[in-house]
Amino acid sequence: MFDPARLDNAADMFMDVAFGKNGWTAALTSLSDALDAFGIVLMPVSSRVPGQLPTSHGYGETIDTYVREGWFTNDVRLAGVPAMLRKHVIDDNDSMPFNLLTHTSYYNDFMRKCGIGPFAAMSVPYADELVAIAISRPLDGANFQEEEIIALKRIRPRIIAGAQISAQLDSARNSGISDSLDAMPDAAALLDREGKVIRMNAACTALLTRGLVLRYGYLGSNHRANSANAQTYLRMAITPVEYAHPVASRPFLLTREDRFPLILRAQRLTGLCWHYFSQAWGLVLINDPETGRTPQAELLGALFQLTPAETRVALEVLEGGKDARALSDDLGLSHETVRHHLKSIFAKTGARTQAGLVSLLLRL
Repeated sequence: MFDPARLDNAADMFMDVAFGKNGWTAALTSLSDALDAFGIVLMPVSSRVPGQLPTSHGYGETIDTYVREGWFTNDVRLAGVPAMLRKHVIDDNDSMPFNLLTHTSYYNDFMRKCGIGPFAAMSVPYADELVAIAISRPLDGANFQEEEIIALKRIRPRIIAGAQISAQLDSARNSGISDSLDAMPDAAALLDREGKVIRMNAACTALLTRGLVLRYGYLGSNHRANSANAQTYLRMAITPVEYAHPVASRPFLLTREDRFPLILRAQRLTGLCWHYFSQAWGLVLINDPETGRTPQAELLGALFQLTPAETRVALEVLEGGKDARALSDDLGLSHETVRHHLKSIFAKTGARTQAGLVSLLLRL
C-alpha cells in the first residue's frame, strides 16, 4: 500500500546528495522503494548524451542496455516531454497509453525483455538543463494512481532544492578549475558533456588568432571535415570509459591553413566530485608545435642544480647550431670556460651531447 511518509523520507535524501552525505544511487533507491518501482533513472532530457546514468540499486544493467542498444534515441515515451513541461509529473497517459505502447518495438524489444512496465516521470530543472526522474514499475505492476502523482508533485520542490544546491556547488567547483586553467601556460579548455567549450584560458584564446576556430561552442579549424572529426574525438574522449572508443585515448591532429597542425589531448574529469550532471565533463590540452617555450632559468637551476653561469650556457645551447667557440663569443667567456661549463652541465643533466641536451630541455 502506498505510504506518503516513505516518499517524504526519500525526498529528504535528495538534499543529502547535494552535500555529499548520500549518492544518487541511495536517493533513487529510497524513492524506488517508496513507490514499489522496478527501478528509477535520472536522465537528461534536453541533451541526449549517453553515459553512466544515475540509477536506483539493481537498475544499472537495464539502463546499460537502454544506452548500449540505442533505445535512448528511440524512446517513444519522450512524446510525453511537452506534457511534463506543463504538468511537471506525468504517467503513461501523458506520453503513450499502455495499450498502444504494447504494439511498439520499444515495448516488445526492450521493455518486455527487461521486465519494465507502467511509467511515471518528474521534471527537475538542473542548472541550464532539464532532467527527468523516470520511474518504471515491473511489467505486471500497477499503473500509477492519482494520489501518487499528487504526492510526487508535492515532494518535487524539495528535490529541486537539492538539485539547485548541487548545481551551485558544481559551479563553484568549475570556477576553481577555471582559475587553475588561467594559471597554466599551456592552452587548455574546459568542456561540457557534449564537448562544447565552457571556458578557455588565455593561451587557448591566443590560438584563435593562429588557426584555431570556436564555432557554435565547438573547437575546430577552417577545415570543416577535420573539425567535424575533432568534435567526434572530443565527445568520445570525455565519455565514460565503458562507452568510449579506443581512438579517444590517442591525441588528435587538428589541421590548420599553412601551419603545422595543432595537437589535441582530451581527458574526462573523474573523482568523487564528478557526477553525470556536472557541467564540466572534460579538459582538452592543445599544443602548438610552432610555439616551443624556453624553460625558465629558475626551473633549470632548481631541477639540475646548475649554477647561474651554467644556466646561461644551457639556455644559449637551446638556440641551436653553435659549437663551444660560438658559445664563448656570444657569452663573452673563454673557450675553456665554456667547455668546463658544458662538461658540468652534461654531468648534472645526464646528457651526452649538445643535441641531447637540447632534446631534454625542450621537454621540460
